[in-house]
Amino acid sequence: MKTIAALLSVALLHSCAYQNPYASHTERDATTGALLGGAIGGMIGHQSNEGLAGAALGAGIGGLLGGAAGQSKDRRQYHHGQNYGGPSPYAPRYNSYGY
Repeated sequence: MKTIAALLSVALLHSCAYQNPYASHTERDATTGALLGGAIGGMIGHQSNEGLAGAALGAGIGGLLGGAAGQSKDRRQYHHGQNYGGPSPYAPRYNSYGY
């Protein structure tokens, strides 16, 4: 039952991390990584009676990994523009002959 409560609280806090529309991917992903890492680390650490240490370690590692992933997204977005998922629908299309 504690596991379900922990996962629900992480999901709730995860949604709070995405409320700021001006937050960068680095901020959002670091927050998400820290929350998920803390929850998972706490659950794993609880098995050896070291729940707080596991949560702290998991939050630190999760925050670092999430921040690195978010920084990569921000860098890609900066270099390729807002629509980094593919070419803009308004960009000119060229055929194989170059025109």
